[in-house]
Amino acid sequence: MSSIPIAASAVDCAGATGFDITCSGGEFSAAGIISIAPELAGDRANKLPNKAIKKMVKLLVTTAVAGIILNIAIARLGFAALVRPVADMNQTVVALETMLSATQKPAAIDYSRLGISGVRLGISVAEAKRKLGKPQRDETKSAESAIGGKIRTLTYSGLTVAASEDKVYLISTTNPKLATIDGVKVGDHSQKVVKTYGYGWQSVHGGATRLTYSNDQKASNLVLEIKGDRVQKMIVGTQLN
Repeated sequence: MSSIPIAASAVDCAGATGFDITCSGGEFSAAGIISIAPELAGDRANKLPNKAIKKMVKLLVTTAVAGIILNIAIARLGFAALVRPVADMNQTVVALETMLSATQKPAAIDYSRLGISGVRLGISVAEAKRKLGKPQRDETKSAESAIGGKIRTLTYSGLTVAASEDKVYLISTTNPKLATIDGVKVGDHSQKVVKTYGYGWQSVHGGATRLTYSNDQKASNLVLEIKGDRVQKMIVGTQLN
């Protein structure tokens, strides 16, 4: 039976047999773990089925790689490795997201918590203007044919509020002075986001990570866009029928 190589740089342990993990000089050798030759190992190797050996090797390699990836990512990026993509560590991010998705259930959010700067989903345009003041622009345009009706958009400094049938359905901001109902602002650290809302669904948009917290009953979401450990954009919205 030939050896099963796991890396081109594995230490050559010509004298290793069975499950010996050391060779000359006391160096650790992956080859010492996975190279099991019946002619060298004797009866012990013959008693181990080939499938069992492969499963054992796969488990050892998978566990080692996952541990290395996690340690490198956290050492280099800290908590950010768990919530944002990095150009030179795409594989690490994918692996971490996979591990998180298996252990973390994305948090839901109560509809009453969906708002920014005192403006909540479902309020009237008049009420939104009372809270925010006179907008820089107040525009009304026809909606897409699939939606119908009119869309009214109020534009402020770093803040956009959109309404359909006089009800606010979208609030978006990049203004660091404005906060969600729970007090999260643009510029806040990702740790504060997770502490406040838990883990959200993760997706990547233009080099940033978006954490989405959903209220399925109202088809509404809070989306926090994170880049470089910091919130750069916040969006609260309701799906239009």
